[in-house]
Amino acid sequence: MRVSTATTKRLAYLAVWLALAATAFWALTASDFFAPSAERRIVKPSDVQRYEKGYVSDRQRAFDVLEYRLELDVFPRVGALRGTARITGEATAALAAIDLNFEDSMAVRACRVNGAPTGFSKSGSRLSLAARLEAGERAAIEIEYLGFPTPRGFGSFVVRKWRGSWILSTLNE
Repeated sequence: MRVSTATTKRLAYLAVWLALAATAFWALTASDFFAPSAERRIVKPSDVQRYEKGYVSDRQRAFDVLEYRLELDVFPRVGALRGTARITGEATAALAAIDLNFEDSMAVRACRVNGAPTGFSKSGSRLSLAARLEAGERAAIEIEYLGFPTPRGFGSFVVRKWRGSWILSTLNE
């Protein structure tokens, strides 16, 4: 049985969604997670900072992401992805630039903010876009990228042959 490109893309979308869900999960403490639902509380940026010191910048805290949309081309034979991330968000404070966390192993090809090309810099997992926003201003961000996802354990990204076809899979395929 051969896995179609559409199925492979669906698996890649699922992998990205699961990565985002895992980030939200790690923002909860064990007592928050296992508390009865009436006792659960909303996770605030200060809670996230406690768990991810240095990973979330002040500029990230001042940019409220409203929507993520991902388009991926998957190349399972070599374990590569090429994609476009579309992010819609709103500044909660004036921003001189927009910071995002972005996989270290992915090369950013182009960035646009509100349809216009914008400058960017990437250092490790931090992607900074040269775009100014006023408090309350919305931004539509588009990032084109490509690269080889880094396995981070728990079967996060696995390249293998399955029933005669190359696949890129995740633990939660």
